[in-house]
Amino acid sequence: MVTMGRGPYIMRTTMSDVARYCGVSLKTVSRVLNGESHVRSALRQRVLAAIKDLEYVAHAPARDLARGRSKVIGMVLPYVLSPYTNVLLDSILRRSNSFGYAVLVQPFPSMDNDLVIELWRSGQIDGLVIGEAGSYDRSIFVKLITQQTPCVLIQPNSSIKLGGLTVGIDVTDREGVQCAVEYMIELGHRRIAFMGYGTELTHMQDRLRGYSDALAQHNVPRDESLICIRSGDFAGGVDAARAVLKLNPRPTAAFAATDEMAVGAMQVCWELGVRIPDDLSIVGFDDIPLAEKLIPPLTTVKQPIDQIGTLAVELLLKMIASRSEVGQRHILKTKLCVRQSCGPVPSGL
Repeated sequence: MVTMGRGPYIMRTTMSDVARYCGVSLKTVSRVLNGESHVRSALRQRVLAAIKDLEYVAHAPARDLARGRSKVIGMVLPYVLSPYTNVLLDSILRRSNSFGYAVLVQPFPSMDNDLVIELWRSGQIDGLVIGEAGSYDRSIFVKLITQQTPCVLIQPNSSIKLGGLTVGIDVTDREGVQCAVEYMIELGHRRIAFMGYGTELTHMQDRLRGYSDALAQHNVPRDESLICIRSGDFAGGVDAARAVLKLNPRPTAAFAATDEMAVGAMQVCWELGVRIPDDLSIVGFDDIPLAEKLIPPLTTVKQPIDQIGTLAVELLLKMIASRSEVGQRHILKTKLCVRQSCGPVPSGL
């Protein structure tokens, strides 16, 4: 150990030290370390012996940079602070770290399209995961595909034509919501509100279609006054619930397009003395960790958020490694989690 300045520094063995020790070129040592086949057996054994004697340990970041990889994934998110995003980001971080990758998080709307492209072109990131991709300017996806940027889009709009090294991940939004609304209809509900957001987004259009499918399947007329579009967060749920609870006659059940909206609606019900599920049944979408801890626990359509994040990382790393063109969509299934926020239609209605 030697001392430089104020602190101690450990002198590490370098590849050059190994080369000098066994009398070979630096290139030969590199070939042995990379497992290349065109090195004579005797020479390989000499280099390996030197590596052992000198206790040489390859420096992974330097090795990856030499191979043209930064070992960093770029992650673009619509909003960093939301229960859905927190679960998604956690799964992406855990899976990336298990492969030795770090994650650079870029929040939207502060995302600079040119900056994201430049991060990849300059080698600072090896690829991108873009959450709720349907929320962004479509021009960025044209650039990503044209530049052959390894990229996974979560919930892309159907109008985005995937190609190059870009793939998409969706869930069965329409089928999930249809199942939820049919469950409420089976409990006797006919006036069922739909509280949604962002109807320009493909996945929200699919959720609204699922709502309409269930009504049509059971010959329940669709009442446009029961469809309330706000923001997809807690405040949006508060606003939507206040609006639909003013209707006369009032709905006996409500589907909220996110669990956050459902929680906002439950807050309004508590303020107004509307009992859940005795006076109003509520179903959400996402199955965030908070959902089963509420009073009453929230019935919700579970989308596999953790699986989405894990799959996004695995698909991206495959593209980074193989540089193969993919351009396909992967669809994961939703399922209804029945809890205590949903019950039979109130007697007399």
